Amino acid sequence: MPTEIPREQWPRFLGSFGNEHFGWRVTLQSRRPGRGKLIEVEDSPLQELIDEQAGNCEQISIVLGDAQQRHETHVVENPTRVRLCEGSLEIDGRDGTVTVVSVRAPSVED
Repeated sequence: MPTEIPREQWPRFLGSFGNEHFGWRVTLQSRRPGRGKLIEVEDSPLQELIDEQAGNCEQISIVLGDAQQRHETHVVENPTRVRLCEGSLEIDGRDGTVTVVSVRAPSVED
């Protein structure tokens, strides 16, 4: 059962989730209305999650990568909902896109 995170808790929750899962392997998928699923990133280490607000624009940035690979940032503009669902984070955008951040603990080989 998904747990919805209240908007006022997003900055603290996302910071905590990012710290707790720092370096964990991430698969990032986007589900767009009428387009199906798109895998944006597969098996990249999580650096941080940031809830940013500038004027009337809000965005959640998902920063991935490590010292061996260039950092990559995926941005969800105008998020409307954040949910925790069985170890994955789901972020809904105002445009109907759902971004799914699935994490797994790094293995010894990672």
